[in-house]
Amino acid sequence: MNVQKILFATDFSPSSETALAVATSLAKTNGAELIIAHSEVPPAVYGGEELVGAIYELNTQQAQEQLDLVRPTDLTVRVRRVLLLGALKAGCNDCEL
Repeated sequence: MNVQKILFATDFSPSSETALAVATSLAKTNGAELIIAHSEVPPAVYGGEELVGAIYELNTQQAQEQLDLVRPTDLTVRVRRVLLLGALKAGCNDCEL
């Protein structure tokens, strides 16, 4: 089997660190690129749209900063980080992964 990409989805929880070690090992073993992804879903609208938009923009910025801090356990593994915005759909063909 020729594995070219390993997708590691993170919620930034402590348990995701264990999964990151496994994903890193798989990527290294297969010479694959490790894609570290996080999905940020906008909050439900309870206030004015401007307020919600500002909060979502701040959350998105914080998520990107947190995503940038996620490092594979082996720094020789090729890594790409992807922040997916909005609700994910099954069979997403345009997720740029």
